[in-house]
Amino acid sequence: MSTAAPRERRALPTFLSTGGRYARALWAGYAIMSVLLVAYVISLLVRSPADSWPWVDGWGVVAYEFVLIAMLFARGFTKLPGRAVAFTLGAAVLAWALGDEHPLFARQQADIGRGRCRRRTTSTSSTAI
Repeated sequence: MSTAAPRERRALPTFLSTGGRYARALWAGYAIMSVLLVAYVISLLVRSPADSWPWVDGWGVVAYEFVLIAMLFARGFTKLPGRAVAFTLGAAVLAWALGDEHPLFARQQADIGRGRCRRRTTSTSSTAI
């Protein structure tokens, strides 16, 4: 005799339930991230290898990764099965994103130190107050 409850008395697994507005928000986030990923891949295929857009190729990728990390950790803090997978993948993507971010940040700081960074300046005429 089995100790498991009969099929009609078993609760549905939580991953089959609708999940409410948070689940819909996460799915909307996944959809937006998918569209952004496809657009980025298309831009890589269309552009020549010499073309580089630092805000897209550098900081855009890092921002994408940090949004993904937030979504993974949000999934990990739910009470659904597979939380350990979400936390492990989130930690791995966090390490990857920090590895992507550090050279970008160091290069930007070096450019600022050399005066290569574009700064918005006010007019050169000085006015006495």
